[in-house]
Amino acid sequence: MNLSMTLISETSLIETAVSFSYFQGVYFGILFVMALYNLFIYLSVRDRTYLYYVLFILCMGIFQLTVQGYGVMLVWPDWPWWTNNALIFGISLTLLFALRFTQSFYSHNDTALSIITRCKF
Repeated sequence: MNLSMTLISETSLIETAVSFSYFQGVYFGILFVMALYNLFIYLSVRDRTYLYYVLFILCMGIFQLTVQGYGVMLVWPDWPWWTNNALIFGISLTLLFALRFTQSFYSHNDTALSIITRCKF
């Protein structure tokens, strides 16, 4: 196995880190806009599927902020309890709302509902 290593200058490393941070900012901005857009849809049609989707997006954003370190660095630097527990809450609530969204989404389709009821253990 060959591992190649490349040494780069400090300025090149900083430029790479800054461009990656811009990309991450765009990613979190898109997540926020998606949540806001679907919240407006929920408020207009009052379908709980959209609410579960909004909560899923927000919890996924919290999870991603925690994993990538931006949460403690930018969003909640003065909340040590939340810093220690955000990962647990983020992934747990993301999974919960993903399941609730899937269940709500497929409950509108009779064929999918019959498949879901047959697959219950």
